[in-house]
Amino acid sequence: MRNHSFQSLRSIVRLLFLIVTLSTTFITISFAQCVGGADAAAAGTIGVNNPDNALGQPSGVFAELYDAADVLILDLGITIPAGSEYSIIWRRKSSYDNVATADMVVQESGDNATFTQNVILQTQDNQAFNAFKVIASVDTRYVRLNTLTATNDDFDVEAVVFPCPPEINPFSTNSCNDVSNSILHPGVSPLSCGVSSGQSPYAQYTFAMLSANNLVPADRSEVSNPDSVYHHPSWVLDSLGNVFGVGLNTNTNEIFATASSNYGSAFFGQNAGIAYGSIGGGVDDLGAAGTVYRIDPTTGQASVFVQLPQQSTTFTHQDCEDDLYTITRTTGVGLGNITYDSIHNQYFVSNIEDGRIYRLSTCGEILESYDPFTQDDGVAGISIIEEIPYGLAVEPNGNRLFFGLSDETVGTNVAAAGAPEIHSIDLDANGHFVGTQNNTNLPTGATYDNIEGVEVFHVAIPTGSGSSFTNNTLYMISDLAFDVNGNLLAGVRVGCNNSWHSSYNHFGETNIVSPNGSGIFNQNLTEFNVSVRGQAAIEDSYGGVSIYNNPNGTEQYLISSSDILSEGGPHGIAIWNSNATTSLADSISPLGAFSYGTIDNLGNGDPKGAGGDIEVYSGCQVLECIASIDNDEICIGESFTLMASIQFASSYTWSGPNSFSSTDQNPTINNASIAESGTYIVVAKDANGCDILTSCSVDLIVNPLPSCTAVNDGLLTCINTTVTLTASSDATD
Repeated sequence: MRNHSFQSLRSIVRLLFLIVTLSTTFITISFAQCVGGADAAAAGTIGVNNPDNALGQPSGVFAELYDAADVLILDLGITIPAGSEYSIIWRRKSSYDNVATADMVVQESGDNATFTQNVILQTQDNQAFNAFKVIASVDTRYVRLNTLTATNDDFDVEAVVFPCPPEINPFSTNSCNDVSNSILHPGVSPLSCGVSSGQSPYAQYTFAMLSANNLVPADRSEVSNPDSVYHHPSWVLDSLGNVFGVGLNTNTNEIFATASSNYGSAFFGQNAGIAYGSIGGGVDDLGAAGTVYRIDPTTGQASVFVQLPQQSTTFTHQDCEDDLYTITRTTGVGLGNITYDSIHNQYFVSNIEDGRIYRLSTCGEILESYDPFTQDDGVAGISIIEEIPYGLAVEPNGNRLFFGLSDETVGTNVAAAGAPEIHSIDLDANGHFVGTQNNTNLPTGATYDNIEGVEVFHVAIPTGSGSSFTNNTLYMISDLAFDVNGNLLAGVRVGCNNSWHSSYNHFGETNIVSPNGSGIFNQNLTEFNVSVRGQAAIEDSYGGVSIYNNPNGTEQYLISSSDILSEGGPHGIAIWNSNATTSLADSISPLGAFSYGTIDNLGNGDPKGAGGDIEVYSGCQVLECIASIDNDEICIGESFTLMASIQFASSYTWSGPNSFSSTDQNPTINNASIAESGTYIVVAKDANGCDILTSCSVDLIVNPLPSCTAVNDGLLTCINTTVTLTASSDATD
C-alpha cells in the first residue's frame, strides 16, 4: 500500500517548489502558439455574472448564466467560415440539482447584428466541463449563448474554442528524390507527447516538429524557440490520438507515428487527454488502437498507413505521481515503436497486443510477423509484459533487427532495481526474418506468415534503485538508435504499478553501449547524466532517442527528458554533442533544453509523464537511379536500347515520345523514326509492388537520312579530257 502521508508531504513540497519556479519561461511546443479561443471581447452581455471568464482558453473559471434573460455574446476575433467546427465548453450549474438537464441556445452572426439560431445543446453534467462541437451554420464571428427557459437552464460557460488559423511552416522546404517541397529539412525533429485534458481540443497537439539546428549553447541552458515549431491541424488528440513511436523514411521524407496507450492518466495534477484518433476510427476504436499514421511529407496531413491486429480488452491508465485519477477503457492496447530499414526499404513495428514485430512494405502491406520468446496465446491484451518488444532499430549493415524489452519491479515509494534487456534477431539478404513458420494464433484472415527464430541477448541495462514517488516501477526500453561509430543508443521509459498504461519520469534514463569483437553489444555501457539530481532519481528521461548527423560535421544526440535544468523542468528535448562528457559524475555540458512548456492553462510547468518519442532528419538518402541509352543520336531506321538501374527496383516502367511504353528493364526499339526523338522516363516498383519514389530520364535524337547529289561540269567529254565532279550532302557526320 502506498505511504499516503509521505506522498502528501511530497506533493506539498513539489507545489511549493512550483510556486517558486513558475516564473521560469516555458515555451509551448506541444500546443499551438495562438490562443485558439474567443478572447477578443465579451461583445454583449445581459445579466451574466463574470462574462470575461469565458474568454480565452479553458482555464477553470467560467461565466454564469443563471436567469432566463441572460445572454452572452462572444467576439471570436476572426470569422469562422460556414461549415467550420468550433466547441463550447460548458456544464450545468454545479449547485443546482432541481432538474437533470440544462439547455443552451446557440446563435451565430457575422456582424453582431443579425443572428441565426444554429442548435440547442443539452447537458446533464454539473461537475465536469465538457466540449460540445458545433458546425457553424453561417460565416461566424460572434456567438450568442442564452438560456432556453426560466427555470431549468442555469449553466456555466468556460470557453468557446475553435481551430487556430493554419500555422505557417517555419522550415525551408526541401526536395528528396521525387518528393518536392517537403516539410523536412536537415535538423527538423518530429516528436510525440502527452496532452492535458484542460487544453482546448484544437490545441491538444500530440505531435509536433521543431528545428534542432544551432541548439547546443556554450553551457547548460534553455534554447526553446516558438518560431522553430510547427503543428498541422490534424495532429491534435481528437484526430491523431495518443501516439508514441516516431519513424522517418529518408528516401521519401514520409513521417510515421504509432497509436499508443503508454501514457498515464495524469501528469502531476494535470489530468491527461487519453484517446485514439478519429482518423484511425475513434476514441476507443479497435482499428485506431492498431494504427500506424503516415504524415504527408509535403502537406503534413495525417492519414492511416496500416492498421495492425488488436483485440478488445479492459484496462486502466494510471496516475503515477498522485494516484488520484484513473481512466478505464475497453479497446486495444495499441502499438509500440516503428523503425525504417533503409537497407531493404521496409518498416518494422512492435505490436503490444500480441507481442509480435511486424515487417511492413513501403505501401503499408503486412509482409510477415515475428513472435519472440513465448508464443502469443491469442488472448486479448498483454500476456507477458516482459517479453513484449518495444524500441526497434536495424543495425547499419541491415543484418540484424535490435529490440528492447521491459522489466517489472516491486517497491512502494521506491524505484526498485530493474534490468530491461536488449536482444536482436537475424535478417536474411532480402530483409526477411530468419526462422521457421509458425502461424498458431494468427488473426483470422491473416495473409502473412508468423516467424519464430533465435533471439540473441546483448545486454541488460541496470535501472532504478532509489527513492521515488510512485509504486512498482516498470522500465521499458522504448527507443533505440545507432550512431555513426556503430554504438547503440537506448532510451528507458518508466511507468508505474507495472502497468503499460502509465508514464512517469523519475528513473527514466538514456544509455549508450558498444559491441564486442563478436558483435554482441555489451561493452562500455554508460548512462548519460542529462537531467538534474532532484528529490528523486539520478535521471528522468522519457525514452525517446535520436541522432543528428549535422551538415556541419558534428554528431548530436537528441532525447526526450524531464527536469533537464532544474527539479521543476523544463520537460522537453535535450540536445548535446556526442563527444560531450558521458560520466554520471558530471552533468553533460554544453547542453540545450527545448521545453514542452506548460501543457495546460493553469501554468503547470512540471508535467510528469508527458514526454514521448523523437526522431531527427539528417538529410535525404538519394536513391540510385540511372537511365542510359546505347546511342543517344541515331538515324531513321536504326535501333536503340534503353537501359535502367534503380535502387530497390524489381519491375520497371518506361514512357516516352510517340506514346512509347515498356515494362522491360532494358527495352530495344527497332526501325526508329523522327517521332522517337525526345525524353524517355523510367520509374520502378520494388519486390512488394510498391512505387519507388524516384525517376530518371535519358534523351534521344533521331536524325533523318542524309541526301546526296553528284554532278559533272559537262554532259559530253572526250578521251583524255579532264572532268570535274561535284558532290554535296546534308549529312553532318
